[in-house]
Amino acid sequence: MRKLLLISLFAGCSVLLVAQEDMLLETLTSLAVENDNERGTLDLQETIQELLQNPVNLNSCNEQKLLDCGLFTPYQVFGILKHLQDYGPFFSIYELATIPGFKKSFLVNIQYLVVFEEEESPNKKHKNSKGMVLTNIQQKFPESKAYLSNDSIQPAFPGSPFKISSRFKYEIGKNITLGVAYEKDAGERMFQNKKPEHTTGYFRYAPGKILKNLTLGNFGIHTGIGLVHGLGFNSNGNGVQLNGFRTSWSKPKASTAEYNYYRGVLAEIGIKKWSCTGFYSCKLEDISLFGMKDSNQTNNLLEAKRETGLHRTASELNGRDLAWQHAAGISLNRNHLHVNYGISASGSKMKTTKVLRDSVPFITKAKNTSGNLSVYAIAYGEKFEVYGEYAINEELTPALLIGGNIELNPALSMYSSFRYYNPDFTSQIPGAYGTGSEINNEIGLNTGLLIIPFRNAKIMLDNDVCYFPAASYYLSTPGFNYRSKVEFTYKFKGGQEITAKYSIKSREVDALRNSPGTKITTIKTREQWRLHYSYVVTENFTLSGRTALAVSGKKDYGFLMYQQVKVKSSDWLSMTYRILLFDIDSWDNRIYCYEPGLRYSFLFPSYYRTGLKNTLVISSKFSRWISLRCRLGHIHYSDKWETGSGVEIRDGDQVFDIEFQLQLTF
Repeated sequence: MRKLLLISLFAGCSVLLVAQEDMLLETLTSLAVENDNERGTLDLQETIQELLQNPVNLNSCNEQKLLDCGLFTPYQVFGILKHLQDYGPFFSIYELATIPGFKKSFLVNIQYLVVFEEEESPNKKHKNSKGMVLTNIQQKFPESKAYLSNDSIQPAFPGSPFKISSRFKYEIGKNITLGVAYEKDAGERMFQNKKPEHTTGYFRYAPGKILKNLTLGNFGIHTGIGLVHGLGFNSNGNGVQLNGFRTSWSKPKASTAEYNYYRGVLAEIGIKKWSCTGFYSCKLEDISLFGMKDSNQTNNLLEAKRETGLHRTASELNGRDLAWQHAAGISLNRNHLHVNYGISASGSKMKTTKVLRDSVPFITKAKNTSGNLSVYAIAYGEKFEVYGEYAINEELTPALLIGGNIELNPALSMYSSFRYYNPDFTSQIPGAYGTGSEINNEIGLNTGLLIIPFRNAKIMLDNDVCYFPAASYYLSTPGFNYRSKVEFTYKFKGGQEITAKYSIKSREVDALRNSPGTKITTIKTREQWRLHYSYVVTENFTLSGRTALAVSGKKDYGFLMYQQVKVKSSDWLSMTYRILLFDIDSWDNRIYCYEPGLRYSFLFPSYYRTGLKNTLVISSKFSRWISLRCRLGHIHYSDKWETGSGVEIRDGDQVFDIEFQLQLTF
């Protein structure tokens, strides 16, 4: 009874403020859970954050910069440049709606990522350089038992409980950019073997003529649809879509993400509509020794690469920097007004260190090379898009992804895609799974409809079914996976919005997965209902909230509700407060929920058990050059006296989380 009264009070006091920028990031990160694609979402979220910091000025960008930002297809870029030539500069984002290839829904998504400032005159003095330093420090209380020690027991974690990260970016003129990022997770040492725990950085020179881009240091690559090199591909039509990222691109990396990047040199040249990109990379990789089998079985050194980036426990430290990965590749692309196409070839080789060879004597017999070749094409039109990519690895094992979308009329659009990944197909940086699973090796079909039944309303219908062949990571074939989703959104004139969503996932799994040679399958089904709303009171005050209910099987239930308010009292001060209630029976029924955080943070925790969480984010801009942000979190469980898991167990039923961020802009 007490719980019901609390829920009723919670719903009656529904007060939430989410700025549209936050909603943009929340929509994007929600796709990470639906498509099990956290890797791709991290890259996209960083891109969104950068564009929020430095929006694209459509009145002063040339063709190359419009393509590089990743927001627009070549067809849309052509329309923007033609409008500028025929009618002069833009004054509002809604002028783009008059250009073929732009929809109002797309403009709503990018409205905070573009600006329409006057183009600087030749006589106006231009600032030659600008930079930014961003530093975070975070700690949770009470400290976990991993930090405790006595005369006879050493702590499980050798480092301090602080999580520290820092980013630096500096632009010199219009052609040179420098970037560096450092991170130390909680429990890690500041330095490992006299080197900083984790660093990435780059020097980029982009004159924009024949030499489009020269990058030294860390960089990321996306070719074609992403079968071989990719940040992920969402085949459905929901959420935020960066259209240009469906074509080939390269990007320098100064990121705290500890995987999914190369380290070396990259060069891109372009002549008219042709472009060619080549790269070479050499970096140390962590290896999971648990993945090594005995000498009589086949080992794959590439699949044993560990990507957590954590170096705290003894096993994590022992697996650090055990192999050098050498990689190289080249791609040739042709960009037309209505079609892009290209070909890409790449390969990699793992070279073991002496430490690894001494630890695993038979490691010299492990497979350590990988190669890929792919061809791809993407066709654009005012009301359609068609794409496809075919790739093979060094053993001529194929993978295929094809699809497209079409606007039948202003009220009805449809999309569909088909993916086929042979069980033995491997790629360099895999990321091109449409929906359903982090595992790439699957056969699947995705279809959907976007319906606009009346003004300001939208209905999304999405269905996905996939089949897992006899892949090496399962002891027996798990079978089919099905997902269906229905989402209704209505936007009121004053900026208010309400979204109702229902989704169901059904998966055939092996009930005796730990018994080789025996297969007994069972069906696991999970349903989720979600209601989300927002209410714009004023330009600086918006209310919104969410209620989610999840059901797994016939007995397990999960409930989550939050209310949040963000107030911008002035240009120098803003505040976000969220209170969240959850009651979830089992781990399999956990509910993920995006959480407001500080700049460049990715907070998408899962909730399990019963409890209440409060989050407060305060942002203050003291001057043009100095900004300070703080996030305070407190979670209280009502059904357990220990929190965390494994070596990170904490005594008590509460956890406090505090994080500070200082930004210097110059």
